[in-house]
Amino acid sequence: MKRLIAYICVLLSTLGYVVYSYSQLDPNLVLSSFGPYWRFQEMMWQMGYHQRDLSAVYFTVIILFFFVGAWMAYTSLQEHEKWSLFFTVIVLMFVAHNALSHDIFNYMFNARMVVKYQADPHVRVALDFPSDDWTRFMHNTHTPAPYGYGWTALSLFPYVLGFHKFNPTYLAFKLFMVGGLLLLYRAILYLSKISDREKDFHYLKWLVLLNPLIIIELVGNLHNDAWMMMFALFAYGVVFSLRATDSTIKLAGKLLLATVFLLASISIKFVTVLLVPMLLCIAVSKLAKNVPRLLSYGMAYWPEISALLVFVPLFTERSQQFHPWYLSWGLVFVPFMKKTWVRFAYLAFSISSMLRYIPFLRLGEYTQEILMQQKVITWVGGLVIFVLFSQVKKDWQLKHLK
Repeated sequence: MKRLIAYICVLLSTLGYVVYSYSQLDPNLVLSSFGPYWRFQEMMWQMGYHQRDLSAVYFTVIILFFFVGAWMAYTSLQEHEKWSLFFTVIVLMFVAHNALSHDIFNYMFNARMVVKYQADPHVRVALDFPSDDWTRFMHNTHTPAPYGYGWTALSLFPYVLGFHKFNPTYLAFKLFMVGGLLLLYRAILYLSKISDREKDFHYLKWLVLLNPLIIIELVGNLHNDAWMMMFALFAYGVVFSLRATDSTIKLAGKLLLATVFLLASISIKFVTVLLVPMLLCIAVSKLAKNVPRLLSYGMAYWPEISALLVFVPLFTERSQQFHPWYLSWGLVFVPFMKKTWVRFAYLAFSISSMLRYIPFLRLGEYTQEILMQQKVITWVGGLVIFVLFSQVKKDWQLKHLK
């Protein structure tokens, strides 16, 4: 019965989110003029833009049920059932609109600037091309691309596959993001084997793959963080493969490959440059005969330290605010963590991070008051959920989180 409830809860939550996502579609963006779709879209706009309190309630219920269902699936389903559920959710989420972020339109237009206008999106801005229809539903049209040149280069592939047309390009980018998530899993799997953390991996990986934050932000909202972290984790895997017995040529080849993977990650978003100290720690520990105690500690808790390192920029003045998809940077290290309480913390803040959208959905714009409410929901709410997790740990029978 619990397995059936888990299936129903996750699938209904996913379907609910897919439908709800069209309530946030920009009125300037017309995906289709097909009659039945247009009537559906007008109904969703009515809820999303004219019944904001109701919209926020729907979103809250969907997110909470999604997390409850995902946890039930994690604790009750067999491996093949989890894979079946995962792929079903991905297929359903593929139909969703990127309701909570407009970043995908910037990815698309930056590639368009390169291919169609032969312009550098890291120098030029979208407002330099006011006659282009794609700028009507973009945000941040006044700033150059905030990502590295590596992401701009990768974006050219789905853009070219879209033949300069909006809908085909949009679908191509969706496929590209799903591909990034699958490659991210492949990197996690490789790292689990090479780092000797495979014992509990087959259970713990689902804390990432079935995490609603990962599914909604990386597949639904189409953020590029899966690609960034995929390259970073492959860099970790190559560094873990270093052996003191390797020949000079083999050692140089591995170090070069790890560097290429890391630079590819940094070229998408610069945050992964902060993982360099941990990678150096692992490399020295693998190659040195006598490892200092500090490096031994780093090797024992490399996932926890890595997850902490990528959050350093969020505590600086340059970071204007925390966005939910930022949590994916640390979540990918969860399957390797030894400390149960750190895993609990990531699960707790996954929930509170998704709930931080509620104040914005109610008001429809960002104000200082809304930003403060979001901070309270994220950090105070996450702490409260973490405490609740700790209190009911035995009741949940966390046999795979020892």
